[in-house]
Amino acid sequence: MTGHEATILLVDDDDMVRTVTALLLRRGGYEVVEAVDGRDAVERFAAEPQRFDAVLLDVMMPVMTGHEAFANLRQLDPGLPIVFFSGFDKSEIAEHLSGASAHTTFVPKPYDNEALYAAMAAAVKDRSR
Repeated sequence: MTGHEATILLVDDDDMVRTVTALLLRRGGYEVVEAVDGRDAVERFAAEPQRFDAVLLDVMMPVMTGHEAFANLRQLDPGLPIVFFSGFDKSEIAEHLSGASAHTTFVPKPYDNEALYAAMAAAVKDRSR
């Protein structure tokens, strides 16, 4: 599956980060659906679970955190590839990533474009297995 065939659910409460990241993913050939927080993401995924190949999920958000959204998304689809991204160091958010093992990766913000593309390509490939 290439980026041209994959749909990413992008979740970030920061409008600028979400807009720029969506643009980069679209340039990489992905269809992108944007969500403004964890609750929005869970609602969008629950409405069309078959539509999404992977989720790019911010960790720290109001309304519903990335950790809470992760738990809800995993209940809906245990095999859903989720890529966390955060401005916090991975060790600083380890408690939020507890239980996040299979089908889960982490990309630090600010991210390198190639690292983001590589993480999303791996997630989409994981989904296609």
